[in-house]
Amino acid sequence: MPFTNSSPGTGTLTPGSQLTPLGSEPQLPSAPNQQILPTSPDAGILKALVTEEQALNNTLMTGPRAEWLRRQLGVARAGITQAKVLPNPAIEFDNGYAEFSYRVGVAIPIEPPWKLFLRLVAAKANLGVVELQMEQALWSLRADTRRAYTELVIAEEAAVMMRNLATLTSELADAAGKRYGAGDVAKLDKFKADLAFQQADIDAGQAERRVIQAREQLNIIMGRDENASVSVPPLTAAQVRAENNQLLPDLTKPMPPLGQYFKEALEDRLEIKLVKQEITATKAGRKVAIGNIVPNGQLAFGYDRQLNFPPEANFNRMYLMGSFPIPVFDRQQGELARLRATLVQLNAEQGAQQNIVKGQVALAYRKVVNARENIRKYQAQVLAQSEKVSELGRLSYRLGQTDITSALNAQQANIQVRNLYLNEVLNYQQAFTDLEQAVGHILR
Repeated sequence: MPFTNSSPGTGTLTPGSQLTPLGSEPQLPSAPNQQILPTSPDAGILKALVTEEQALNNTLMTGPRAEWLRRQLGVARAGITQAKVLPNPAIEFDNGYAEFSYRVGVAIPIEPPWKLFLRLVAAKANLGVVELQMEQALWSLRADTRRAYTELVIAEEAAVMMRNLATLTSELADAAGKRYGAGDVAKLDKFKADLAFQQADIDAGQAERRVIQAREQLNIIMGRDENASVSVPPLTAAQVRAENNQLLPDLTKPMPPLGQYFKEALEDRLEIKLVKQEITATKAGRKVAIGNIVPNGQLAFGYDRQLNFPPEANFNRMYLMGSFPIPVFDRQQGELARLRATLVQLNAEQGAQQNIVKGQVALAYRKVVNARENIRKYQAQVLAQSEKVSELGRLSYRLGQTDITSALNAQQANIQVRNLYLNEVLNYQQAFTDLEQAVGHILR
């Protein structure tokens, strides 16, 4: 959709203005050649130039969202520490006052050695799941940053374009005023030109406010103050790169076939890797459950003192006692059943994720191809032809060869074509970002 906004704005009606009575001459705003065109709210401010690569580095290296995601690894690593923990020993005592028997000792749990090993394997597998989830979130954050950066580039291009349109409309209105003053055209031409200027000025203001909005969003996602001054290289320069990706497509290079992207996506997509890692973690958890079928035993030893009546002597002895539960009723049946069902579900999810990935790759691929072809046509002939028609329309009106309506229509058609071109560039970048997300790695 075009980036202009034709909704009413500042400068259309002032407070206290009244409708013009029938039969009287309408009073439109003064001729544009008597006004100072408003400039961008940032005019005169030296803004820091940020490339797409710098924006990505700021977001992924020092941004608050990336920092939050990385901190999740510390929480996950605590699982490995917990897996190394052994059961606590106990101090036991038995005071048999009636029997004059006193016993003090220590009870030590006896854990089979394989349990510690299996817990460590399961904890590391779960850590792998968290690492992939973090990578997945960072990959998505990268896409959000690219979209925010592209939005700022397109917004600045649209703002410059709309301000240039306002300037050209002002010049056209000035020509209409001179021709009206010379009696060459009706005053209606002057009114039409003045009205077109006012609308172009509103649209330019709207485009400049869009730049402020896009700049705020980019600053926020990078973790900077939303009011920080930042600018991006113009789209026309086509030199902005991030991982060798240009904002404008390299139309000299053909797109790889769709099958190649399918193959890469099935190998690199984080969602598929995550499901595989969850299968590994579930299998490790099943081994832990099997290892826990054998309960922990307990070995107790200590000092036993028994007091006797004379002439019998008192007994002072060491004691040793063991306790080993028998897995008769609890054999981890419930946990093993849950893990078996989880493995069946994850295997089905793996096939479903592969199907979803192929659908996303195919859709993003076609969007990129369509946007590339549209950009190719705009760059090859449409942009230059539209600009030429608009320029000839203005020149023809100044020379008195056409009326103001034809000149304004040619100019509006030109700005609409340029708007559509910028929209196609935005569509291309969004589709290219979606294709990267679908494939699972940076595209060259």
